[in-house]
Amino acid sequence: MLEGLAGLGSVAAAQWLLKESTVSVWLVAALMVGGGVVLADAMIPVAARVFPAERCEALGNLVGGALAIVGTVYAIVVGFVVVVVWQSVSDAETTVARESNAIAGLERMSRGYAVPVRRQVQEAARTYLRLVIDEEWDAMAERRSSARADAALVELWNVYTDLAPADRTTPLYAESLSRLNEISDNRRLRLQATGNRIPPLMWLLVYLGAVVTMVLAYAFGVQHGWYTRMVIWILSGMLAFAVFLVAALDAPFDDRMSVEPAAFVFVQDNMAELER
Repeated sequence: MLEGLAGLGSVAAAQWLLKESTVSVWLVAALMVGGGVVLADAMIPVAARVFPAERCEALGNLVGGALAIVGTVYAIVVGFVVVVVWQSVSDAETTVARESNAIAGLERMSRGYAVPVRRQVQEAARTYLRLVIDEEWDAMAERRSSARADAALVELWNVYTDLAPADRTTPLYAESLSRLNEISDNRRLRLQATGNRIPPLMWLLVYLGAVVTMVLAYAFGVQHGWYTRMVIWILSGMLAFAVFLVAALDAPFDDRMSVEPAAFVFVQDNMAELER
Protein backbone atom coordinates (compact mmCIF):
# COMPACT_ATOMS: atom_id res chain seq x y z
CA MET A 1 0.00 0.00 0.00
CA LEU A 2 2.77 2.43 0.92
CA GLU A 3 4.57 1.61 -2.31
CA GLY A 4 1.44 2.41 -4.31
CA LEU A 5 0.93 5.69 -2.48
CA ALA A 6 4.57 6.61 -3.12
CA GLY A 7 4.17 5.91 -6.83
CA LEU A 8 0.93 7.86 -7.04
CA GLY A 9 2.56 10.72 -5.14
CA SER A 10 5.49 10.78 -7.58
CA VAL A 11 3.15 10.95 -10.57
CA ALA A 12 1.11 13.73 -8.94
CA ALA A 13 4.31 15.63 -8.06
CA ALA A 14 5.54 15.30 -11.63
CA GLN A 15 2.26 16.67 -12.99
CA TRP A 16 2.50 19.66 -10.66
CA LEU A 17 6.19 20.27 -11.40
CA LEU A 18 5.44 20.39 -15.12
CA LYS A 19 4.05 23.86 -14.44
CA GLU A 20 7.17 25.03 -12.59
CA SER A 21 9.75 26.71 -14.84
CA THR A 22 12.55 26.40 -12.27
CA VAL A 23 12.50 22.59 -12.16
CA SER A 24 14.62 20.51 -14.55
CA VAL A 25 12.55 18.76 -17.17
CA TRP A 26 14.72 15.66 -16.64
CA LEU A 27 13.76 15.56 -12.96
CA VAL A 28 10.10 15.74 -13.88
CA ALA A 29 10.56 12.95 -16.44
CA ALA A 30 12.31 10.78 -13.85
CA LEU A 31 9.53 11.37 -11.33
CA MET A 32 6.83 10.60 -13.88
CA VAL A 33 8.44 7.41 -15.17
CA GLY A 34 9.67 6.24 -11.76
CA GLY A 35 6.33 6.96 -10.12
CA GLY A 36 4.47 5.14 -12.88
CA VAL A 37 6.70 2.08 -12.55
CA VAL A 38 6.41 1.99 -8.73
CA LEU A 39 2.64 2.43 -8.89
CA ALA A 40 2.28 -0.31 -11.51
CA ASP A 41 4.46 -2.66 -9.47
CA ALA A 42 2.41 -2.00 -6.34
CA MET A 43 -0.76 -2.96 -8.23
CA ILE A 44 0.54 -6.43 -9.15
CA PRO A 45 -0.67 -8.13 -5.91
CA VAL A 46 -4.06 -6.48 -6.34
CA ALA A 47 -4.23 -7.62 -9.96
CA ALA A 48 -3.28 -11.16 -8.92
CA ARG A 49 -6.37 -11.30 -6.70
CA VAL A 50 -8.68 -9.64 -9.23
CA PHE A 51 -7.41 -11.78 -12.12
CA PRO A 52 -6.62 -15.27 -10.71
CA ALA A 53 -4.51 -17.69 -12.73
CA GLU A 54 -7.47 -19.87 -13.74
CA ARG A 55 -9.37 -16.93 -15.21
CA CYS A 56 -6.30 -15.65 -17.02
CA GLU A 57 -5.71 -19.05 -18.62
CA ALA A 58 -9.34 -19.36 -19.69
CA LEU A 59 -9.44 -15.90 -21.24
CA GLY A 60 -5.81 -15.72 -22.31
CA ASN A 61 -6.42 -15.62 -26.07
CA LEU A 62 -9.26 -13.10 -25.78
CA VAL A 63 -7.32 -10.77 -23.47
CA GLY A 64 -4.14 -11.15 -25.53
CA GLY A 65 -5.99 -10.15 -28.69
CA ALA A 66 -7.65 -7.21 -26.96
CA LEU A 67 -4.29 -6.08 -25.57
CA ALA A 68 -2.71 -6.23 -29.02
CA ILE A 69 -5.53 -4.20 -30.59
CA VAL A 70 -5.75 -1.62 -27.79
CA GLY A 71 -1.98 -1.31 -27.62
CA THR A 72 -1.72 -0.73 -31.36
CA VAL A 73 -4.53 1.83 -31.41
CA TYR A 74 -3.10 3.60 -28.37
CA ALA A 75 0.37 3.72 -29.95
CA ILE A 76 -1.13 5.31 -33.06
CA VAL A 77 -3.07 7.86 -30.99
CA VAL A 78 -0.07 8.82 -28.86
CA GLY A 79 2.16 8.98 -31.93
CA PHE A 80 -0.35 11.29 -33.62
CA VAL A 81 -0.59 13.54 -30.55
CA VAL A 82 3.20 13.74 -30.19
CA VAL A 83 3.56 14.68 -33.87
CA VAL A 84 0.90 17.37 -33.52
CA VAL A 85 2.42 18.96 -30.42
CA TRP A 86 5.94 18.74 -31.83
CA GLN A 87 4.77 20.38 -35.06
CA SER A 88 3.23 23.15 -32.97
CA VAL A 89 6.57 23.73 -31.25
CA SER A 90 8.42 23.63 -34.57
CA ASP A 91 6.02 26.13 -36.15
CA ALA A 92 6.44 28.45 -33.16
CA GLU A 93 10.23 28.30 -33.52
CA THR A 94 9.92 29.17 -37.22
CA THR A 95 7.63 32.10 -36.39
CA VAL A 96 10.06 33.44 -33.79
CA ALA A 97 12.97 33.14 -36.24
CA ARG A 98 11.06 35.01 -38.95
CA GLU A 99 10.04 37.79 -36.59
CA SER A 100 13.57 38.29 -35.27
CA ASN A 101 15.05 38.18 -38.79
CA ALA A 102 12.57 40.82 -39.91
CA ILE A 103 13.63 43.08 -37.03
CA ALA A 104 17.29 42.62 -37.95
CA GLY A 105 16.55 43.41 -41.59
CA LEU A 106 14.58 46.51 -40.65
CA GLU A 107 17.43 47.77 -38.47
CA ARG A 108 19.97 47.24 -41.25
CA MET A 109 17.84 49.08 -43.80
CA SER A 110 17.40 52.00 -41.40
CA ARG A 111 21.09 52.78 -41.96
CA GLY A 112 20.16 54.07 -45.41
CA TYR A 113 18.16 56.93 -43.88
CA ALA A 114 19.31 60.15 -42.29
CA VAL A 115 20.80 59.90 -38.81
CA PRO A 116 17.67 61.13 -36.93
CA VAL A 117 15.44 58.55 -38.65
CA ARG A 118 17.99 55.80 -38.18
CA ARG A 119 18.27 56.56 -34.47
CA GLN A 120 14.51 56.48 -34.07
CA VAL A 121 14.23 53.10 -35.78
CA GLN A 122 17.10 51.61 -33.81
CA GLU A 123 15.80 52.87 -30.49
CA ALA A 124 12.27 51.61 -31.16
CA ALA A 125 13.61 48.23 -32.35
CA ARG A 126 15.81 47.85 -29.25
CA THR A 127 12.89 48.72 -26.99
CA TYR A 128 10.66 46.19 -28.72
CA LEU A 129 13.29 43.46 -28.46
CA ARG A 130 13.93 44.17 -24.80
CA LEU A 131 10.25 44.10 -23.91
CA VAL A 132 9.60 40.90 -25.84
CA ILE A 133 12.54 39.13 -24.17
CA ASP A 134 12.17 40.46 -20.62
CA GLU A 135 8.42 40.91 -20.32
CA GLU A 136 6.31 39.33 -23.04
CA TRP A 137 8.04 35.93 -23.03
CA ASP A 138 7.04 35.26 -19.42
CA ALA A 139 3.55 36.59 -20.08
CA MET A 140 3.07 34.17 -22.98
CA ALA A 141 3.37 31.23 -20.56
CA GLU A 142 0.09 32.52 -19.09
CA ARG A 143 -1.44 33.16 -22.53
CA ARG A 144 -0.98 36.92 -22.21
CA SER A 145 0.87 39.56 -24.20
CA SER A 146 2.77 42.67 -23.20
CA ALA A 147 0.94 45.94 -23.71
CA ARG A 148 4.28 47.75 -23.61
CA ALA A 149 5.72 45.52 -26.34
CA ASP A 150 2.65 46.23 -28.44
CA ALA A 151 3.15 49.96 -27.85
CA ALA A 152 6.80 49.67 -28.88
CA LEU A 153 5.76 48.03 -32.15
CA VAL A 154 3.24 50.80 -32.75
CA GLU A 155 6.01 53.33 -32.14
CA LEU A 156 8.15 51.54 -34.71
CA TRP A 157 5.32 51.87 -37.21
CA ASN A 158 4.92 55.55 -36.34
CA VAL A 159 8.52 56.25 -37.29
CA TYR A 160 7.76 55.23 -40.87
CA THR A 161 4.24 56.60 -41.14
CA ASP A 162 5.57 59.99 -40.00
CA LEU A 163 8.40 60.13 -42.55
CA ALA A 164 8.62 63.09 -44.87
CA PRO A 165 7.26 62.55 -48.41
CA ALA A 166 10.77 62.70 -49.83
CA ASP A 167 11.89 59.76 -47.67
CA ARG A 168 8.91 57.66 -48.81
CA THR A 169 10.05 57.67 -52.44
CA THR A 170 13.16 55.61 -51.77
CA PRO A 171 13.16 51.82 -52.40
CA LEU A 172 14.10 51.36 -48.75
CA TYR A 173 10.71 52.64 -47.66
CA ALA A 174 8.71 49.90 -49.41
CA GLU A 175 11.13 47.23 -48.17
CA SER A 176 10.95 48.62 -44.63
CA LEU A 177 7.15 48.48 -44.67
CA SER A 178 7.38 44.87 -45.87
CA ARG A 179 9.61 44.05 -42.90
CA LEU A 180 7.23 45.84 -40.53
CA ASN A 181 4.32 43.82 -41.85
CA GLU A 182 6.36 40.67 -41.40
CA ILE A 183 7.13 41.60 -37.80
CA SER A 184 3.49 42.33 -37.05
CA ASP A 185 2.19 39.18 -38.75
CA ASN A 186 4.66 36.89 -37.03
CA ARG A 187 4.06 38.53 -33.66
CA ARG A 188 0.36 37.84 -34.11
CA LEU A 189 1.09 34.20 -34.99
CA ARG A 190 3.44 33.92 -32.00
CA LEU A 191 0.80 35.19 -29.61
CA GLN A 192 -1.85 32.94 -31.14
CA ALA A 193 0.47 29.95 -30.60
CA THR A 194 0.25 30.48 -26.83
CA GLY A 195 -3.28 29.07 -26.98
CA ASN A 196 -2.29 25.90 -28.85
CA ARG A 197 -3.31 23.25 -26.33
CA ILE A 198 -4.43 19.66 -26.61
CA PRO A 199 -8.25 19.47 -26.25
CA PRO A 200 -9.55 17.94 -23.00
CA LEU A 201 -11.13 15.05 -24.90
CA MET A 202 -7.77 14.17 -26.39
CA TRP A 203 -6.20 14.27 -22.94
CA LEU A 204 -8.97 11.96 -21.70
CA LEU A 205 -8.13 9.53 -24.50
CA VAL A 206 -4.41 9.65 -23.65
CA TYR A 207 -4.96 8.92 -19.95
CA LEU A 208 -7.80 6.44 -20.45
CA GLY A 209 -5.82 4.55 -23.08
CA ALA A 210 -2.86 4.18 -20.71
CA VAL A 211 -5.12 2.88 -17.93
CA VAL A 212 -6.94 0.40 -20.20
CA THR A 213 -3.63 -0.87 -21.60
CA MET A 214 -2.30 -1.52 -18.09
CA VAL A 215 -5.53 -3.25 -16.98
CA LEU A 216 -5.39 -5.58 -19.99
CA ALA A 217 -1.73 -6.29 -19.26
CA TYR A 218 -2.67 -7.30 -15.71
CA ALA A 219 -5.59 -9.39 -16.98
CA PHE A 220 -3.27 -11.22 -19.38
CA GLY A 221 -1.57 -12.77 -16.37
CA VAL A 222 0.58 -11.70 -13.43
CA GLN A 223 1.53 -15.11 -12.08
CA HIS A 224 5.05 -15.45 -13.47
CA GLY A 225 7.23 -13.76 -10.82
CA TRP A 226 10.04 -11.47 -11.90
CA TYR A 227 9.37 -12.02 -15.59
CA THR A 228 5.91 -10.51 -15.20
CA ARG A 229 7.27 -7.69 -13.07
CA MET A 230 9.82 -6.75 -15.74
CA VAL A 231 7.16 -6.67 -18.44
CA ILE A 232 4.89 -4.52 -16.24
CA TRP A 233 7.79 -2.18 -15.41
CA ILE A 234 8.73 -1.70 -19.06
CA LEU A 235 5.14 -1.18 -20.18
CA SER A 236 4.27 1.24 -17.36
CA GLY A 237 7.53 3.16 -17.86
CA MET A 238 6.87 3.60 -21.58
CA LEU A 239 3.28 4.69 -20.99
CA ALA A 240 4.34 7.17 -18.28
CA PHE A 241 7.04 8.63 -20.53
CA ALA A 242 4.58 8.96 -23.42
CA VAL A 243 2.16 10.91 -21.20
CA PHE A 244 5.04 13.06 -19.93
CA LEU A 245 6.24 13.83 -23.45
CA VAL A 246 2.78 14.93 -24.57
CA ALA A 247 2.38 17.11 -21.46
CA ALA A 248 5.84 18.65 -21.84
CA LEU A 249 5.22 19.61 -25.48
CA ASP A 250 1.59 20.62 -24.99
CA ALA A 251 2.22 24.37 -25.38
CA PRO A 252 5.23 26.01 -27.08
CA PHE A 253 5.71 28.91 -24.64
CA ASP A 254 4.89 27.47 -21.22
CA ASP A 255 8.39 27.11 -19.68
CA ARG A 256 8.64 23.32 -19.95
CA MET A 257 10.23 22.14 -23.22
CA SER A 258 9.34 25.54 -24.63
CA VAL A 259 10.58 27.77 -27.43
CA GLU A 260 13.34 30.06 -26.17
CA PRO A 261 13.83 33.74 -27.15
CA ALA A 262 17.36 32.95 -28.37
CA ALA A 263 16.70 34.41 -31.82
CA PHE A 264 15.61 37.73 -30.32
CA VAL A 265 18.59 37.75 -27.94
CA PHE A 266 20.95 37.15 -30.88
CA VAL A 267 19.52 40.11 -32.81
CA GLN A 268 19.64 42.29 -29.69
CA ASP A 269 23.30 41.41 -29.04
CA ASN A 270 24.18 41.91 -32.70
CA MET A 271 22.62 45.39 -32.72
CA ALA A 272 24.54 46.31 -29.57
CA GLU A 273 27.77 45.01 -31.13
CA LEU A 274 27.29 47.12 -34.26
CA GLU A 275 26.96 50.26 -32.16
CA ARG A 276 30.33 49.82 -30.50
